[in-house]
Amino acid sequence: MLLAAHLAAQAHTHGGLGPGPGPWAHEPAELHSLSSTALDEAAERLSRELPHRYCFLVAKDGAVVHESYSANSSETLYSMDSAMKLGTAALIGIAHADGMLDLDAPLAEYGLEPTADWGPYWPLVTTRHLLSMVSGLGQKPPGTAFAYDSGSHLQELIWLLEHVTREAS
Repeated sequence: MLLAAHLAAQAHTHGGLGPGPGPWAHEPAELHSLSSTALDEAAERLSRELPHRYCFLVAKDGAVVHESYSANSSETLYSMDSAMKLGTAALIGIAHADGMLDLDAPLAEYGLEPTADWGPYWPLVTTRHLLSMVSGLGQKPPGTAFAYDSGSHLQELIWLLEHVTREAS
C-alpha cells in the first residue's frame, strides 16, 4: 500500500507514465543523453558474457530507453524468489522516512505478537535486526550473529508494516 502510493506520486511527476501503475513511456535513448548504439552494444556484451541474464532494461527520467532479451521475451514468467525481500525493505524504508516506524525500536513496543518462536529474545528484536538478518532467530541475542532466514524475518516485517500503516490511516 505504501509503495503503491509512493509510486503513484512518482508517476504523477512523470505525466502519469512509469514509474507507477500503467504502461511506461518508451523513448529513444538520445532524448535522454544516452546512445542507442552504446546500449545495443552493452546488451550484446551482457548476453555474451552473462548468458544466464536474460533481460537488459534501462530506464531514465521515467521512460524506458532500452529493452532487450536474450533467451526469452517480455512475456516470460519467472518465480520471484527473494525479490519480496527487496520490496519489503523498500516499504520499510518509506515507512521509516515517513516517520511511521523506528528501525531501532523493538517490535514488541508496537504491540506485535511474534509469528514465530523467538524465545526470550522477542522483546529485543528490532526492524534493523530483521533487515540485517542478525535477529538471532530466538537462539541467540539479537545483533550477535548473522543467520539467513527468508520466512521468519519477512513475516515479522510484513506484520509490522501492516500494523504501522493501519495505525497511520
